[in-house]
Amino acid sequence: AERHDGPVQRHGVPPPDALYGGVRLDVTPRDAAVYVDGYYAGIVDDFDGALQRVALEPGPHHFEIAAPGLETLAFDVNVRPNQTVRYRGDMLRMVP
Repeated sequence: AERHDGPVQRHGVPPPDALYGGVRLDVTPRDAAVYVDGYYAGIVDDFDGALQRVALEPGPHHFEIAAPGLETLAFDVNVRPNQTVRYRGDMLRMVP
């Protein structure tokens, strides 16, 4: 049997004592895809509640939010330890 010398952490979930910050998203549509630093993170609905956020290491991070038929939202956030930033925005329809 395998022995663990501490709590088992899920991938992408920071340990409780880590200095992480976060970003909470208030964007429509809520099923739009969220990419952080070029990697898929989930959908807006995963990160829009009181206890939901994208947990990130402190420092600069690039976000892109994409949905079919809508212009991609792109923005940069400087994450600070133990703080959560809220980003609000509405995605616009692409103009043909």
